[in-house]
Amino acid sequence: QQFDKFKAVIDQELAKAEAKQKSGTPKDKLYVTLSKENFKSAPAGEEGEQEDTKTVWKVPVGKSPVKGPAGALVTIIEFSDFQCPYCKKVEDSLAKVFAQYQGKVRLVWKNEPLPFHPRATPAAVVTLEARAKNGDKGFWDAHDKLFESQPKLEDADLETVSKALGLDWTKVKDAIENDKYDDAIDEDVQLGTRVQANGTPHFFINGRRLVGAQPVESFSKVIDEEVKKAEGLLQKGTKPEALYDALIADGKDPPVAAAAPEQPLEKKQVAMRGSAAYKGPAGAKVTIQEFSDFQCPYCKKVEDTVKKVMRKNKDVKLVWRHMPLEMHQDAPLASEAAEEAYKQKGADGFWKMHDLLFNEGQGKENGLKREALDGYATKLGLDMEKFKGALDNRTHKATIEADAKAGKDAGIQGTPAFVINGYFINGAQPYKEFKRAIEKAAAEAK
Repeated sequence: QQFDKFKAVIDQELAKAEAKQKSGTPKDKLYVTLSKENFKSAPAGEEGEQEDTKTVWKVPVGKSPVKGPAGALVTIIEFSDFQCPYCKKVEDSLAKVFAQYQGKVRLVWKNEPLPFHPRATPAAVVTLEARAKNGDKGFWDAHDKLFESQPKLEDADLETVSKALGLDWTKVKDAIENDKYDDAIDEDVQLGTRVQANGTPHFFINGRRLVGAQPVESFSKVIDEEVKKAEGLLQKGTKPEALYDALIADGKDPPVAAAAPEQPLEKKQVAMRGSAAYKGPAGAKVTIQEFSDFQCPYCKKVEDTVKKVMRKNKDVKLVWRHMPLEMHQDAPLASEAAEEAYKQKGADGFWKMHDLLFNEGQGKENGLKREALDGYATKLGLDMEKFKGALDNRTHKATIEADAKAGKDAGIQGTPAFVINGYFINGAQPYKEFKRAIEKAAAEAK
């Protein structure tokens, strides 16, 4: 859901909570009290808003990849995401649709990489490079292989897929790193916003909405009705290639989205640690302090966005601050391993250890345990006697704890968290949020 929907409910509940406190309800009883009252006040048998499958939307095909005949009776426009498990799940239903309605259906793909799926955009780039080389067939071949690979969509996995498709991985990687298709992908995303395709997979069947990884029966119910409409138009003389436009002619135009009011950026003052590892120019106008935890999945998830920030903003310095959370038992020692790599081999050693901890350690059984940390140190060519001594004696423990304390003293409670010349970004946010804070910080630094 959109932020505004959360905000509306939260504001309402805050007002109730404040009123309860004023009337004497203890703070630790608020949740139970308000939950009971809200439950009692809910309408009996409430099932929520029903999906509208009748309204027809004018969703343009545009220049998007297409599978199926141009004169198909039914056009299905799909907003999807290569990292989304539900998008993969619905592929079986779509295959059955094509088998059941041979020659009567065409499928149009629109990219809608969700903000919390950092590998969706790189995967989309692979398909667009495949399309640039081999047309729509190249796109759908890449589409199939990526869903077969999911959830494995890291660079090594994309390289394997690219080579299987006969693509030059060097060119594909360059397209990913230099955001070659950002404008095309953003155009799809903006269209999705305008037609209220909030979430993936999201379908428009001759303009009629169908949401989620639905079974083939749900598709068939709408398709059968649309086939009859299309056949009626053909009998009246409509040409096959003009069917889709005719079927959505009286539909609802996607509104031009009004710019949502930007939420003010919060500010936090965090003391710098002069000895912290960093990348980027030492005298950069903008400094980003990243408070992170090597065992936190959201910290790993935001790494692609952080890389994009550093690629696209040359006058930015990224400073690492350790903040292992209490729930992550392996995180403190992992942070100490990174600090020892920094001590022995400088920033290059730190960032290489950083990459190993996230890419080879996190998410794997025992991937951040002591034996694994020793293995990463060996791989980096560290002095193992010094490395083991540092971890055995907890040499860097005070440094890690000081970083975490600096964050907590500034009001930072979780990871990842970023302080950009004082502007605070909480969590694994999309690039546009970083861009906004960086631009503001840079303007003020002049």
